[in-house]
Amino acid sequence: MKQETYRYYAGIFDRFSDERLFPQNLEFILKVVGRLERGDKVADVGGGTGYFTSKLLTLFPFVELTFIEPSPEMMALAKGRLPEATRFLERKLDDVLEELEPMDVFIFQRSLYCFYSRLDDYRALAARLFEKTAPGGRVAIYEFDSKYDLEGVRVYLMAKRSSFDLNEREFEESLRLFLEVLGEFNRSVDDGSFTLFRPGEIESVFNGAGFATLSQGDSSYFFKK
Repeated sequence: MKQETYRYYAGIFDRFSDERLFPQNLEFILKVVGRLERGDKVADVGGGTGYFTSKLLTLFPFVELTFIEPSPEMMALAKGRLPEATRFLERKLDDVLEELEPMDVFIFQRSLYCFYSRLDDYRALAARLFEKTAPGGRVAIYEFDSKYDLEGVRVYLMAKRSSFDLNEREFEESLRLFLEVLGEFNRSVDDGSFTLFRPGEIESVFNGAGFATLSQGDSSYFFKK
């Protein structure tokens, strides 16, 4: 996604992450929490504004968190809601992975698609992650499997209008920006900048790096070293 897109997307990200609108996002976090252990070192990669990270910590605060997000706009919001003890890294994963100590859990929630355009690059990343995952460590992934039906999203959110504490002008502007972001996502898939993983590809990438599949379903994947 274009860097300038994040300048306004950060401001509406939370509104359209609300689990009342898209419950599958929180369902993924609940699955992650179910696999956490006290004292785990957790890296949330591409965590955006920290919206779901904060929910994870509310449910299970007994972890050491490293929060990785390259967008300054997103990171500024995350720093305002996550604990001071969080290790904040305002860089891309490729730029910080070598210096990271082994992690017990890596989380990729709606972020893996934008790393590369070639599957071979994901295979190389999975191999590097394997080396940076502690014995028995886990990788949790929630990933897109299709482009957005923009008209379907618009109709759905219009029907959910009462869920937003916004006046009519604010709602219309937020919806316009959100659909613009989703449209850019679709265009990035079309031009090859973003990757939509075909069935079996994520498992192939991580199994090939040495990870065992713990579970897969509903666009979520869990692997173990």
